[in-house]
Amino acid sequence: MVSDVIVARAVDGDGEAFQSIVVCYEPRIYRFLYGIVRDRELAQDLTQETFASAFSAIQKTDGNLKLSAWLYTIAKNHAFSELRRKRLISWLPLFRPRGKAKEEVEELALRSTAGPADDLVTRQMLREALAKLDTESRTMLLLTVEGFSYVEIGQMMGLTVPAVRQRIFRARERLGELRRNWEDQYE
Repeated sequence: MVSDVIVARAVDGDGEAFQSIVVCYEPRIYRFLYGIVRDRELAQDLTQETFASAFSAIQKTDGNLKLSAWLYTIAKNHAFSELRRKRLISWLPLFRPRGKAKEEVEELALRSTAGPADDLVTRQMLREALAKLDTESRTMLLLTVEGFSYVEIGQMMGLTVPAVRQRIFRARERLGELRRNWEDQYE
């Protein structure tokens, strides 16, 4: 994590302090964005755009900046704008292509708690299930995996805490349903 001192220095315009923020958060922001857009090059571009926007705006923030929530909000906004621009939100693929693309596993799937024997199956099931969720649901689940509270997710998504709770509950229910269908299909 980045200390409050480094954040304060970045807010005051210290480029080295901002670079420390980038080093700390870049991998996490990239994983988050990849989970939304499901395209490595686009996720990398959006990560760069996120930090460019953050660098331009950080001096305009107040001293009470919640850095991680602020960065994730910028990242989410860039991802949603790009998806809208490409009209991909309603056309996200239900399944990833076979071959090399199938091997491009989201970091979320790599965090699986399954044992070694079940790991590959769990990753495949999780990739397919996440791909079937709508963008908002997938985004909220990824934010919970990143450790954000419902209050923080609500602020990032522009929703009330009860709405966040309800949507995450529904997304988890949908994931469970997809898991059961997947298990039935492959057993």
